[in-house]
Amino acid sequence: MAFDIVPIDTGWMSERLIFAFLIPHAGGYALIETGPQKTALRLWDAMQPYLSPEKPLTDIIVTHIHLDHSGAAGWLQQKTGANIHVHARGMKHLIDPAKIIAGSRGVFGKAFDMLWDEPLAAGGNVVSLADGDLIRLKDRTLQVIETPGHAWHHAAFYDADTATAFTGDVAGVRYGGPMSVRLPSVPTDFDESAWRTSFSRLSALKIENLALTHGGVFGEAAEHLAEARRFLDETLACFDIADDRASVETRVRDLWQKRLAAEANPNALAGKYEMIMATPLCIRGIAMARAKAGAP
Repeated sequence: MAFDIVPIDTGWMSERLIFAFLIPHAGGYALIETGPQKTALRLWDAMQPYLSPEKPLTDIIVTHIHLDHSGAAGWLQQKTGANIHVHARGMKHLIDPAKIIAGSRGVFGKAFDMLWDEPLAAGGNVVSLADGDLIRLKDRTLQVIETPGHAWHHAAFYDADTATAFTGDVAGVRYGGPMSVRLPSVPTDFDESAWRTSFSRLSALKIENLALTHGGVFGEAAEHLAEARRFLDETLACFDIADDRASVETRVRDLWQKRLAAEANPNALAGKYEMIMATPLCIRGIAMARAKAGAP
């Protein structure tokens, strides 16, 4: 099958920061990822050239419940009646988003409303997903692959028809070449062992294209996944050789800037990554996980 997936830039904050993906099928369209509620109207407008009464939005599928990935799911469901598909561990938070709203307000403070807006509760059919499930879209099927590391309720979706994997955050954020890939390590959920297992599971699939929520669609999947794994190894090594928080952050920043050195405008690109996941927050996520595990 020819590649027929439609990447849609939600327009959050700047260009190419958060994408959603339309997948055509015999009964209409499925949407993977929604972006935040902040850009729901913009996303809806961008989908209009594709949707029609004969080709409606039938399904909304999210890799995990963080607001940049699922924030507009409830609003879109209320507008269209589409089914929502989400990992079983995240399901209750789409039905009642109060806890995720409170947690996000705690992290972002006064910037929350400017960045995200509050998600609406899912009020229709919400389908619980588990590893190995198949999402059947009339003449098309997506395979569910449980992929923790960034979040324990994270799943990726594999479309064999186009050899494309929709990877949420588990394959990283990318705005340049393969060396520019960066992994967002969220406090409380980061797990390096689980993330390595997720890389291995993705690498075992016949993936030609990676659909990254933060970056868009890329080929060279094997090279990208290898660089993402190398990024994880190199970043964790900064914690092994640094003896205090300040020196860790210096080493991490130097490493991440070095990995952008081949890009046309590395400083501007670094700023783009900071908008998605600030370096101190990433460092905090790794530090908390290592402290919990008793690592030095």
